[in-house]
Amino acid sequence: MQSIITLIINNQNGRGASIEKVVSEAAMKGLGREVIFDCIEHLKFHGEAYEPKNGEIKYVF
Repeated sequence: MQSIITLIINNQNGRGASIEKVVSEAAMKGLGREVIFDCIEHLKFHGEAYEPKNGEIKYVF
């Protein structure tokens, strides 16, 4: 989970980070796509992240 958060924060460009870029970089670190998307959904469900527009994710804290 922490590695996904770090990738989101490091790839934010003001509005948010490209979800595909976060998924791609996390996959290069050995995480499966399903696990990555589950982490993103978990962050969104708990209010730690949101999608400012379709295809982008922004970490709140």
